[in-house]
Formats: sequence, C-alpha cells, structure tokens
Amino acid sequence: LADWVGWLVEHYGLDDLIPACWEQHPPVAEELKALNIAWVGANDPIDGRPPDLLLWHEALQRCVGRIREWDRAKCRTRGHVA
Repeated sequence: LADWVGWLVEHYGLDDLIPACWEQHPPVAEELKALNIAWVGANDPIDGRPPDLLLWHEALQRCVGRIREWDRAKCRTRGHVA
C-alpha cells in the first residue's frame, strides 16, 4: 500500500494533502486503502469497465475532502503531532 500511496501522491500532486505519517492516522490509512482497492478493481483488465475509472476519480475527489477534515493535527504542515 505504501508504494501505491507514494505513486498516488506523486501522480496527482497530493504532497500538500497526504502527510508522510499517513499510516499513523487510521482514518487516513483506511481511506487510502479503500481508494487502492477501488483503483485496482477499476484497472482490472478482465472485470474493469470503462466507467470505473471515472467513478474512481469521483471517489478520489470525495476522499480528498475527508482526508483534509481528518488531518486536524495538521501533520501536513507541522510534522507528526498525534
């Protein structure tokens, strides 16, 4: 999961959103895990359908909002505090 989150952060420019300590924040870690599972399914060459990738991007947008809310400790800007 860590490698995929690294790709996600780099690919979508989320370094200002996803703190390096994301694994230490259960809500953020679970959100990223769910995104990863959905991404794998959307990119499945056998069972994936064209609309799945669009739906995944919509889910990403919703997740970004929730992650912003959950980072109340402001680890993105102050380092790991909680």
